[in-house]
Amino acid sequence: MAHQVLAGLTQHRIATTSQLRRMLRAELAQEVRLGAAVLEDLEQHGPAQIVWMPLVGGTPRPWTDL
Repeated sequence: MAHQVLAGLTQHRIATTSQLRRMLRAELAQEVRLGAAVLEDLEQHGPAQIVWMPLVGGTPRPWTDL
């Protein structure tokens, strides 16, 4: 019986932590401009070149213009 209660508590706590992480990521994404780039493009051209795609959409740009 005690094992079942503890197992349920652990599962609940994991779900709560996961939800908290999602909320924090969403808040961060609203305040910090996010972008993605292909590793090979970064290696070949460098991070200051037009290789970053804003995650909110748009055209590729240097990381300083995200």
